[in-house]
Amino acid sequence: MQTAISYSSLLITTVVVGEDTDLLVLLLDHGDPNHNLYLINKGKNGKEDKWWNIKVIQNSLGSNTCRWLLFFHAFLGCDTVERFFKIGKGVPLRNTSSSNYKELCYAAELFLSETATEREIVAAGERAIVALYGGCGTETLNDYRFQYFQTKLVIRAWRACYSIFNQ
Repeated sequence: MQTAISYSSLLITTVVVGEDTDLLVLLLDHGDPNHNLYLINKGKNGKEDKWWNIKVIQNSLGSNTCRWLLFFHAFLGCDTVERFFKIGKGVPLRNTSSSNYKELCYAAELFLSETATEREIVAAGERAIVALYGGCGTETLNDYRFQYFQTKLVIRAWRACYSIFNQ
């Protein structure tokens, strides 16, 4: 991949052939938005090849989002990391105006910072998990877990009472 990125400054167009989302995320972060760099996913079972124009995607997402994609991809599950229960990879990009998105971006900046301490990274990771599940930024992960447990407990108790009285 580094070879493709370095050659993209020398050539008119550079094409990388690969099938992995990891490759797309890395090209979006490391590729120069001024060069014509493409990723092709070869079609399987008679499907057409899929072409990704890295420059167009970078320009539409913006440089910060392309940088944060490294964190989002690794945090939400990639080849070596399991994903969170009932949380898809597209969650951070669905509602970019929400306060939860801002929490995820804050966490991404800390994770990508060379000067962040371990304590800061752990705290940001916990806040990011709360944000993923829709909690507010002031809640701790333990507070959110307890609130979620109470909600589920009340729902189950209500269902049990409802079924007893409606028999």
